[in-house]
Amino acid sequence: SALDLSVSKFSLLDDSVHADIRKLSLKESSGFQLHELSHELTLANNIVDMRNTRLAFEESDIRGDLRFEVASIDDFDYFDTRVPMQHEFREAKLNMNDLSYLAPELRGMDQPVIINGTVKGTVSNLKGRKLTLTLNDHTRFEGNIDMEGLPELSQTFISLDIKELTTNKKELEQIPLPPFDGKTFVEVPGNFAALGQLTYRGDFTGFISDFVSYGTLNTAIGDIRTDISLKEDTVLNDYRYAGSVQLKQFDLGRFYDLSSLGAVSCDFQIAGSCL
Repeated sequence: SALDLSVSKFSLLDDSVHADIRKLSLKESSGFQLHELSHELTLANNIVDMRNTRLAFEESDIRGDLRFEVASIDDFDYFDTRVPMQHEFREAKLNMNDLSYLAPELRGMDQPVIINGTVKGTVSNLKGRKLTLTLNDHTRFEGNIDMEGLPELSQTFISLDIKELTTNKKELEQIPLPPFDGKTFVEVPGNFAALGQLTYRGDFTGFISDFVSYGTLNTAIGDIRTDISLKEDTVLNDYRYAGSVQLKQFDLGRFYDLSSLGAVSCDFQIAGSCL
C-alpha cells in the first residue's frame, strides 16, 4: 500500500481540532485507489465536519460538504445505525463501479451518476432532500427519498416523492442489469420509441417487491395517469399487479403503428400477473 498526505493550518484548541487536508491519496494492493481527498476538517463536540470536500476515485469525483456525528469511536463498528450524517452534494460524480470494493455485486456497473442535494440520517434510516440525480444526457430524477432498512435493499421501505423523473427508450436500454459484469441491459419494446421523452411525476411507496405507485406519465403521444400496486408472488416466481389507469388523448394508432386507431381518453381497471 502507498499513502501520500499533505496537511496545513493545523490547530488544536481545547477539544477542537482544525486542519486543511490539502491532499490525501492512497493505493492498496487490492487495487483500490483513492486519487485525492481534500477538505477543511474540523473535529469538535462529537462532530466530524468536512467542508469543501473533494473525494476522487478512479472514475468518481465527489464534491460537497460532509458531516458525521460520532459519540464514540465504537460507533464506527455500528456505522449503519449509530452514525448520523448530513451531506451537501454539489455536482458530485459517482460511478457505481467504484463502489465494487465495498459492494462486490456492483462490479461491472459502469454507470456514472451526477448528484446534487442533501443526504442525511443514518445508513439504516436515510433521507434525501431536494435531490437531483442525472444519468446520461436525458435521464434525471428530481425529488425526495426516504429509505428505512439499508443496507439490505430487499428489506428496505422506500418512499419516493417524485417531482420529476424523465428518460427515453434509448437511455432506458443503457441501464445495466445484475449481474453487472455480464453486460446485460434493460430491454424495452420497440414501440416505446413513439412515446418520446417520458416524464413521470408522482409517488412510490413500499418495498422493491411490494409497492404502490401513483402519478402521471407525460409522453409525446398523450398522458397516462396510474394508481398501481405491484407485489411479488413467490409461488408464481413473478409479480401480481392491480389498480387503475386513465388515458388522456393517448394516440394508440401511433403507439401500435395502426392507422385504424386514434387518440383515446378513458379510465379502466387492471389486474393480473406475469409481467
